[in-house]
Amino acid sequence: MLRLPDPTRVTRRENLIDLHLHQTLPPDSPENLVRVVASRWIVADHAGVLDPVEPPDKIDRRIRRVDMSKRPGDRVTLPTHNSDRIGCVMAVAPTRDEAEQAADEYVRSVRLKIASPISDAAHSNALSDISN
Repeated sequence: MLRLPDPTRVTRRENLIDLHLHQTLPPDSPENLVRVVASRWIVADHAGVLDPVEPPDKIDRRIRRVDMSKRPGDRVTLPTHNSDRIGCVMAVAPTRDEAEQAADEYVRSVRLKIASPISDAAHSNALSDISN
């Protein structure tokens, strides 16, 4: 399990403001031990039925968690809601740029295959048939 410093340790108001403004804290500050987490969604680029997802061949050490919310055989659509994501990846790094770069690279490297393309209109019609 990844152990990150307790965010409640940042108690001085000035430090909270500095953190939100992305300003540097003094080098001896214990808050400098904090790592940055970036998360990115794995989403479909068109509607259809999800085939098995292939993760990247090489996984960056900064990738700490990948959660898949869809399974092979599930219908997927272009993302318009949180529930439309196929998965989520989280990266941890010393800086925001590094964490975002690692998460973005993972998402770019995932190989998604979506079979039986269906139009968003057909998908909406199928959903309304279910609810009736």
